[in-house]
Amino acid sequence: MGGGMAKKKKKKKRSAKGKSGAFSGFKQHKKTLKAPIPAAFEGHESKLSVSSWHNVQMPEFLWVALILNEFETDNAIERLRRIAQSWPNISELENRKVQPGSLSAIAGLNGTARAAILDTILQVVESKSIIAPLCNLTQLPSRSDWVARFGEEESIEHWKTLGRTVENFSRFQGELATHTCWFISLVGAVSGQMTAAEHLRQGLDEMRSSYPANMKLVGGLFRSEAGTMREWPTGWPEMFWNEVYDKFPCSPARSGREQPEDYPAIVACAIGSVAIAVSDHYWTSRNRSDDRIHETAFGIALAAAALANEVIELRSHTRFSGLASLRTITECAINLSFLVQKNEPDLWARFRLYGSGQAHLISTKLNNDLASANCVDSLWIEAFLQEEQSKDFINIELGDWSGDNLRSRAEESGTKDLYDSYYDYSSSLLHGDWLGAATFGTTWDMNPFHRLQRVPREYPRNIPSVIPDLARVLNRMLDTLDSLYPGLTFRLQEPQLPEDGEAENE
Repeated sequence: MGGGMAKKKKKKKRSAKGKSGAFSGFKQHKKTLKAPIPAAFEGHESKLSVSSWHNVQMPEFLWVALILNEFETDNAIERLRRIAQSWPNISELENRKVQPGSLSAIAGLNGTARAAILDTILQVVESKSIIAPLCNLTQLPSRSDWVARFGEEESIEHWKTLGRTVENFSRFQGELATHTCWFISLVGAVSGQMTAAEHLRQGLDEMRSSYPANMKLVGGLFRSEAGTMREWPTGWPEMFWNEVYDKFPCSPARSGREQPEDYPAIVACAIGSVAIAVSDHYWTSRNRSDDRIHETAFGIALAAAALANEVIELRSHTRFSGLASLRTITECAINLSFLVQKNEPDLWARFRLYGSGQAHLISTKLNNDLASANCVDSLWIEAFLQEEQSKDFINIELGDWSGDNLRSRAEESGTKDLYDSYYDYSSSLLHGDWLGAATFGTTWDMNPFHRLQRVPREYPRNIPSVIPDLARVLNRMLDTLDSLYPGLTFRLQEPQLPEDGEAENE
């Protein structure tokens, strides 16, 4: 029985080695998984210093990026090689710690040397239009010298070209950034600003001269070299970002899910039938009115089914409320599986008494003006408190009802896959941390001049539908309930999950 859900496509199994080694590069310290690079620096005299390519170094090499964007790679590299070979000696540079080949380094040359290298750049690129977009930036270091050679009347095309260049140039691991790091290395070597021991120099020279054919082998080396010298005496990077931010409005990303993903009505009917099937089996398997284990097991399953039905009825399967319901349903499935696997009368009783203790805590706070809430049905809470025993005999547990935590219960009950699938993601969103706040409150500003800032959302956030996940979790719960009270045959057909990389992104 199952409402016509699409047949589930088999997913490729990942090897056990892949699963166990997923976080092998991380170092665990208490409750923190430390990333490989920071962990490698622990205990060293030299502290890890992180510099942003996108925020700091990239603006310094926009003139290089404009050349790389204009010509085919081999052509652009050859032109940059010719420019580098004409670079002034370090003796012409006022600040010798500034990044070789940068705008700040060019501005730091004496007037004669600066004029000579700018003339060389113009001669090599053969058209002032290629560098012209740079000249529209009013705070450009030594701007008058650049404008004298490359200046043109400002146009929107200049800004579009510069925007595309920034967008393409932003990723440190990308080709444009790697080419630029090679250029930094070459300029540093030619000018004498970057030196190496005699036994290393020949190998480095060969790497530079063979570039870009050897990019995959030596790109990482050049990127690491580019990180060794980072002084910007002109303050240009921040001036660049401030100017372009003021010049252009934001461009909020439009979600690929503005129209919510939908499923046929028959799917909704199938999920709605879970509560009916569980309720029918409740009465079929009920023997007496004081069977608290039976009552609790079915109560957990019925609560999950009711929440799933609510997601369908309210069409919230692509919204935050649908995800919140999935989280609760998953916790119900894990708790039920744990209780059934242990199947100890004292544990079932502890589960119920914990709920009574929470009701007692809530009631006490409300009655003593320690809390105030319109959403609490205080009369129902008071009635609930009388079910087990007088509230004066009910302990209030401030920890977890099982004495452990949900993760441990999932591991013990064989539902760790459900925990790993839904708990971490939903926790971030439900607890209001930055992942949750960013997901539902903001979107990206796609203007490349705005450093991928986050801006207010124009439309409510639709997430991938939780319907396939509801079916998966509900089926596991039905399996658990059937193992305790056999004869529950109803199962949902689980809809197809997207293949890896298939899901839409915002």
